[in-house]
Amino acid sequence: MVKTSETPPVTLSLGEIFEVLAAPRRRAVLYELHGRSEPTTLTDLAASVDAVETVATSETNEAEVTAANRRAVAIALDHIHLPKLQQAELVTYDRAEKTVELDRIPRQFERYLRFAAEDDHRTRAIDATV
Repeated sequence: MVKTSETPPVTLSLGEIFEVLAAPRRRAVLYELHGRSEPTTLTDLAASVDAVETVATSETNEAEVTAANRRAVAIALDHIHLPKLQQAELVTYDRAEKTVELDRIPRQFERYLRFAAEDDHRTRAIDATV
């Protein structure tokens, strides 16, 4: 769910936008969270991101996504990608509860996210829908 509040969304510089979007895993997180009305768990988010990455990078199917892969993705999300997205004020990550939800997306950021989604979808690099 995209939050609505009285406070305006943060303004990101073009460099910050590209830094966030440079990592396919961060883009996958944003695509997965976009349009959700409820927070998701880190475990569920890691499973979704891992399934997308596995299908996008090989001839496998979602059934071949393993628990070990999901744990590795969850660790990377927990220590690298979610803190980066939270620092940019794009997600709220409750590390104690292990829940994640999308914050308000600044208009100028959403424009670049849509371009990235279109390109990822076209190249099938990531299952991208924004």
